[in-house]
Amino acid sequence: MTTHADTTALSGEPDWYAQGSWRSEPLWTSFVSAARGPGAAATVRDGDQVLTLPELLVRAQRIAGGLVAAGVRPGAAVIVQSRNSIDAFAALLACYSQGFVSIPLPPMFSPAQVGAVAESAAAEALILLEDNAGATISHVLDKLRTVKAAFAVDAGDANGRDKVRPWASCLASAPLPANPPSPDADAIVLYSSGSTGAPKGVVHSGNSLRFAAEALASFHRVGPSDRVLVALEFGFVGGTVLGAMLAFLAGASTVLMRKWDVETCLSVIERERITYTLLMPTHCYDVLIRDDLESFDLSSLSRAILAGASSEQRRKAASVFCGVPLPMYGMSESMGHCTCAPGDADSGLFGSDGRTLPGTEMRVLDEHGRPVAPGEVGNVFLRGPNRLRRYQARPDLTARAIDPEGWFATGDRGRLDEGGFLTFVARASEMIRRGGIMIQPAEIELALGTHPAIAELSVVGVPDDRLGERVCACARLKPGQALDLEEIRAHLQRAGLPRYQWPELLLLFEAFPRTPSLKVRRADLAAEARSRLMATKD
Repeated sequence: MTTHADTTALSGEPDWYAQGSWRSEPLWTSFVSAARGPGAAATVRDGDQVLTLPELLVRAQRIAGGLVAAGVRPGAAVIVQSRNSIDAFAALLACYSQGFVSIPLPPMFSPAQVGAVAESAAAEALILLEDNAGATISHVLDKLRTVKAAFAVDAGDANGRDKVRPWASCLASAPLPANPPSPDADAIVLYSSGSTGAPKGVVHSGNSLRFAAEALASFHRVGPSDRVLVALEFGFVGGTVLGAMLAFLAGASTVLMRKWDVETCLSVIERERITYTLLMPTHCYDVLIRDDLESFDLSSLSRAILAGASSEQRRKAASVFCGVPLPMYGMSESMGHCTCAPGDADSGLFGSDGRTLPGTEMRVLDEHGRPVAPGEVGNVFLRGPNRLRRYQARPDLTARAIDPEGWFATGDRGRLDEGGFLTFVARASEMIRRGGIMIQPAEIELALGTHPAIAELSVVGVPDDRLGERVCACARLKPGQALDLEEIRAHLQRAGLPRYQWPELLLLFEAFPRTPSLKVRRADLAAEARSRLMATKD
């Protein structure tokens, strides 16, 4: 895997070094500086296990020693699949100490998905910290020769035993002195939740990762006196970069939640005196529907990012959950780009999705590339030192998404007010956002379209109070055929599609709405699906 962070020639992009947004010191050096300075007394808690930040870095160097002993080379990709844990984040830090490229993956990724990621990145090592990793190891080692070692807590009866090593052996390695790369080298690749095809890898350098974490920490005033709860799933930008990495660089203490549970979350906030966290819409829903919040002492939670929460949810959160509920608009490609500062006016905190982080830019344009007037809806473009450097192994996608001046086309629609606050309006793409996870309908349609009863299929998102959207399969059947949701799920299980992508609703149609060229009008179909589902509720 190349270590050059940017494969595009962006003649008009600002000089982030000249602006002071990027620095020449390696990313690893910044973690060391935090641990030796403001974070010297900071701790990282994972259940009953607690390390200081300096101890976490020593563990990272032990893991680096194990990886180098296995033959992993600087610039090589290292996949880490886990729930939130001390070892998982120490493994990512180990990558930054030696110039490996970290690829954090959530536990929900199937063996086929992990295999597609490993192949795309030509990974040289797997670190699998969940139980029953044998199927994943076998799938990857059977198809990929670049892997030199697979470290696992539980390898089961995996194939390729000569490359399988117990995770404990890595932790027992002697600490390896750091040899970090340039901060412009690839540091992390955040992968979308694709299925058996090649998932989309978002490549960030040490500098773009560091800027995003440090800029957000500064904007939200996170420092050594804070205790940060990481409640989001490992492998996604919110928990990995804007949660744990932010806390480490800010010298704050960190508490890791391995799995979301609202009762656990509230208890941890109370017991650990959490001061800052980031939650997605699903988490907000789970918290705010409870009628016993007054039984928990949540007074320490001075501010919380409630990404994607509605204005009404943020107002309620301000009265029953946290001191200042902060909006956020961003994505893996442009991490934490828009939010509010704790001192912003209520019109921004409750009536928008935020303003740009200092040092970043945003513009909203019409279909001809011209700025729209304040309050008018247009296409959202972002630029900044927190932007992705490229898509992994997809120069075509990179060229379409980033123009020569460094502007990233989000594919979203929004409007800006006169104060520069953004309101997100709609996604221009067909992606379904379920509980903060982006789901591509085409992947489900490809897997489900082979079912013998289905004549035609279209998958759409329908609104849901808790998850934001649910996945609804809209099908036309062949004559004389029958189909139910359980059969759909069984078919997708046989096809190897991960469970989180399975439709939760099925609607049968005699005909689909179409354009004059006979293409399915997805927006009209989704509207009809919503109407039918609402009618069943009545």
